[in-house]
Amino acid sequence: MSKKVYIADDDPGRIELIIVFLETIGYEAEGSTELLDLLLLDTINLPDVFLLNIDMWGEDSEMISSYLKSNEPTRTIPVILFSTLKQAEQNINDRYADGFISIPFEINDLPGLLKKLTS
Repeated sequence: MSKKVYIADDDPGRIELIIVFLETIGYEAEGSTELLDLLLLDTINLPDVFLLNIDMWGEDSEMISSYLKSNEPTRTIPVILFSTLKQAEQNINDRYADGFISIPFEINDLPGLLKKLTS
């Protein structure tokens, strides 16, 4: 059974590219550009990993990660933040994240990070 990844990004084209990339390496993936979709996920069919663009929400990205880590159904699901800004990596611990990836420059690092967090 393949692992599921949920992608939240404000760029639908980037979501599609990430979905195609993840599906070629054996993951199921879905995503949305809407914050409400992330907050209203079906708790019966939750993903194995959240992949969230912190550029999408700016200061609110800490609140989103905190919500996911404090909400009972999503508490144990790894959160990987991504950004086009490399300096954002310095803030991942402040944002309740389990990992960080720079997009698009380190997309090839994503499979290893996903495997590490879902094993």
